[in-house]
Amino acid sequence: MYQHLNENLTLAQLSEELELSKSYLNVIFQKYAHHAPLEFFIHLKMTEACKLLKATDYCIYEVAQKMGYADPYYFSRLFKKVVGVSPKEYQKGSYCYDQSTEPFDQSSPIGNGKMG
Repeated sequence: MYQHLNENLTLAQLSEELELSKSYLNVIFQKYAHHAPLEFFIHLKMTEACKLLKATDYCIYEVAQKMGYADPYYFSRLFKKVVGVSPKEYQKGSYCYDQSTEPFDQSSPIGNGKMG
């Protein structure tokens, strides 16, 4: 997953790549991350988007494209849903994304980047 942040993966693609059924893949993610695989993947993408918004001078539509979203408005809505503020607010620095409140267990094999 970490190597495909610029793409839009489906559950079918993930299960095929890992040679697991979709239902078993869901079970594994629920066990270790307490979230569905695609929810986890979106979280990874938004975390990377946060880094790009803070560390570069990219426009929001450029960050959206780099994260695999052709529609910057969809990206913005999704970003706000996950992060809590719009990408514009985040980029302005009026909000600090507290990664300690991330919904994923960083000590699990999934949350610490040792899978995918």
